[in-house]
Amino acid sequence: MAKGKKRSSDSNKNTGKSSAKRTAAKRFERIFPWSIIAAGVIGLAASFALAVETVNYIRDPQASLSCSINPIVNCSSVIDTPQGEVLGFMNPLIGVIGFSMLIVFGLAVFYGAKFPALIWQGAQAVSVLGLGFVHWLIYSSIYSLGSLCPYCMVVWLVTIMIAMQVTIRNINHGVFGGNPTIKRIGTHLACNNGLYLMVWYALIAALIIQHFGIDSLTA
Repeated sequence: MAKGKKRSSDSNKNTGKSSAKRTAAKRFERIFPWSIIAAGVIGLAASFALAVETVNYIRDPQASLSCSINPIVNCSSVIDTPQGEVLGFMNPLIGVIGFSMLIVFGLAVFYGAKFPALIWQGAQAVSVLGLGFVHWLIYSSIYSLGSLCPYCMVVWLVTIMIAMQVTIRNINHGVFGGNPTIKRIGTHLACNNGLYLMVWYALIAALIIQHFGIDSLTA
């Protein structure tokens, strides 16, 4: 009798866990388009603001920029570098175009547009490229340039979030295949994506603080 009760209890626990995971996965699906739209709006605002500041700097290198707070948190030290013009023109233009497209894409998903797998594969590829690009910029800003651009850091954060959201969505919709292990990973990430995102951000913050020191950042 005791064993039967234990099995029943274990079964109820497993059922409860499965139900919680399904609920979390459904919640992720509901908020996915909103998260993409919000990330696009924030990224667009940051990119546009940096584009304006870049133009102001080009007009007058001695101008006081709103994103130049101290010797370390200083966008003017980043603008006038090869990293600030990777494709031969100022990086903010990439953000203005890319995030504008992202907002349109998110709105289309929200209103029920059904894109073929090829489009989602393309979205995955673009998000991974963006992820690699911003991590190269993070490394360059910290260890090569020794300066941090506030607007750039906003773009870093939203790009990381976009890549994570798109990856989770694609795993859960079988873009990477139907392997049960991959599906379990997708479900786990859908349930805990906020936690992993915060850990990711915390690691970047830790690298910045470890390299520059908290006093230099707030001076």
